[in-house]
Amino acid sequence: DEEDDGEEEEEDDDDDVQVGYLVKPKQAHLLHRRYFPSKAGGRPAWLHPEIPSEDELRCKVCDKLLTYMMQVYASRDTDETFHRMLYVFGCQACKHEFQILRCQLPRKNEFYSYEAPDESVTDTADAVLDGCCRLCGLPCSDRMHSMCQNRLGQNIRPSFKEFEVDIEAAEDEEDYKFEYEKGLHEKYQEEIKQVGEKEGSLDRTEQGVFKEWQQEHISVDNTFLTFHGWAKANPGHVVRYAYAQSPMWFCNTNKMEGDPPACENCGAARVFEFQVQPMLIPKLDILCMEWGTLAVYTCSAHCSSAKPYMQEFVHVQLEPERMIHDEEESDDEVLAEEGKIEEVEDEAESEEVVEEGKVTEVAEEGKIEEAVEVKDQKAAIDAKDQTGAIDAKDQ
Repeated sequence: DEEDDGEEEEEDDDDDVQVGYLVKPKQAHLLHRRYFPSKAGGRPAWLHPEIPSEDELRCKVCDKLLTYMMQVYASRDTDETFHRMLYVFGCQACKHEFQILRCQLPRKNEFYSYEAPDESVTDTADAVLDGCCRLCGLPCSDRMHSMCQNRLGQNIRPSFKEFEVDIEAAEDEEDYKFEYEKGLHEKYQEEIKQVGEKEGSLDRTEQGVFKEWQQEHISVDNTFLTFHGWAKANPGHVVRYAYAQSPMWFCNTNKMEGDPPACENCGAARVFEFQVQPMLIPKLDILCMEWGTLAVYTCSAHCSSAKPYMQEFVHVQLEPERMIHDEEESDDEVLAEEGKIEEVEDEAESEEVVEEGKVTEVAEEGKIEEAVEVKDQKAAIDAKDQTGAIDAKDQ
């Protein structure tokens, strides 16, 4: 019996981590909210009919309307969380701002049947969506948001192509044999060894400079290698679900430091639940948002409030290139300001030079006039002397 228990625990551990793939829905009506779908793109399948207000779905940075990206159905082991949905929204204006909403219902509720839904019901009418924008599916007092109409004119999608998210058990990254990566690593180690043999001819200062250069230019991001290997073992997945475990970070930089903020509603600690992978970007053809991975943390107490939809926390880990690009843009702004100052200083210096030139020119003109005057005086004296000499001769 003990051996059987151990085997069951091992199997449970293997099933702890799951991955989600985008697939075309077998039947379009199965993405209706009555079937509690995990899905991406299209319009949200709102779990609770009392949906968030339009103001609650605006970016905290720029105040523009967010765009629905995906939702994950994640039931937990309590009656109050029998039906539980997590929604992901992103800002196409800010590119790196995202928002998570959690909604849950007990199995027995006034909106859905206690029993599993009948998949033969193909009616896709939804009274909840009648009060939403026909383009993006977010709450709207009119038939369409003016912003969504404007986005169409700017070639910005108010919604993305719709897919079902198929959840499966994850493959272990150890199943992926890093043959190509291992070859590169062996080649790298050999090059380092050859360079190291040459260090004997360098003095201590030169060795220090070489090691600094080596650390800066020849570095291996083991975090990314792990992420890459895991992605290879689970090719094309867009969600990694690992409740109460740890995220698989995209790279060494911009990892979350410390714990996520506690739940604002009940004060309980938040735990990691799932992450949205960058593979979603090309699959949904997302042009205006970027990330390395989105790590989602939720309330460990699964608390409820008067509002059906509650905000959760997401840590946005950007790709290193994007972080560098953002820093360069900031540096460019500083340099631009410095350039303006230098330009003003140069103009001031030019004006001074011009003024000095005018003064010099006047001074030179004064010298010339003075020289002419002296020359004229000298000529007059010479003429007078010559006149006196002739008079003396005549006498």
